[in-house]
This record gives sequence, C-alpha cells and structure tokens, in this order.
Amino acid sequence: MYLPDDIMQEVKEKLLPPCGWLDEEKLDHVELVRSALEIIDKQLDGKRFK
Repeated sequence: MYLPDDIMQEVKEKLLPPCGWLDEEKLDHVELVRSALEIIDKQLDGKRFK
C-alpha cells in the first residue's frame, strides 16, 4: 500500500526509536501497530487510500 511521504515520515519517527532502543523480544508489536494506525487514521482524516 502507498502512504503519502509526510504520513510515512511521521510513522517512521514514531516507530523507529523504540525499535532501536529495545531488543526484539521486548518490543510490544501490538502497540507499535496501534500507534502506526492511529497516525494514519489521523492524517488521512477519513480519506481512502490504495
């Protein structure tokens, strides 16, 4: 799927720091996905994307 660059940048800024600080087994994958979806939903504001 495609995300506009500004949305992808915000997702990266939110998700990459915890991935760099914590070991893989200590990451809360569900929370990471939830955070990404919140950013995407907020930024797209009800718009659909492909």
